[in-house]
Amino acid sequence: ARSRVQKRLAVDVSLAALVGETVFNYGEVLSQPIVKVLDNTDFAWLHEILQVFSAGDIDRFSSICAANKDAINAEPVLKQNFEMLRQKIALLCLMQAIFVRPPEDRLLSLKEVAHATKLEMDQVEWLLMKAMSKGLIRGKIDQVEQTVHISWLKPRVLDADQLSTLKDKLGVWKDNVDKTLLFIESETPELFQ
Repeated sequence: ARSRVQKRLAVDVSLAALVGETVFNYGEVLSQPIVKVLDNTDFAWLHEILQVFSAGDIDRFSSICAANKDAINAEPVLKQNFEMLRQKIALLCLMQAIFVRPPEDRLLSLKEVAHATKLEMDQVEWLLMKAMSKGLIRGKIDQVEQTVHISWLKPRVLDADQLSTLKDKLGVWKDNVDKTLLFIESETPELFQ
């Protein structure tokens, strides 16, 4: 009986997080021990969807939805809010696409955003404005050049893959700092005597 209650609680927490209009930090949701109760149950797909949302992986979202269509349709809150879930995964995919880029390379063409998020070009500006209005990103859209410059990305709890990406970025940054220091030392030796 206890495991049944835990499973129902895990399902309810997961569903609330997925359809919650202000929930975009799925790393935080996944860090809750109750969510792991879904593993090895008939709701394991729900845990997978949370992981996919955390990773911003729109392709995996589509394949999980296709493989679990009946189970998803059996959950009225998911069935009623499925279009909102598609919009949310597109926002999370946008955030991931920005996160993996170096901070000095946050000028994206609208075509790049469309490709990453699997959206049509006429939906990209709407997605960017939605992300900005929800406080997920800050930036400027240049309609003439068809680009967006991202100046800020909302921090979030990272999974292991995202932490690995961050580690790699820090390594590149450290190398750049080291090169800059060597350059300054070689060009201005009088400052370091």
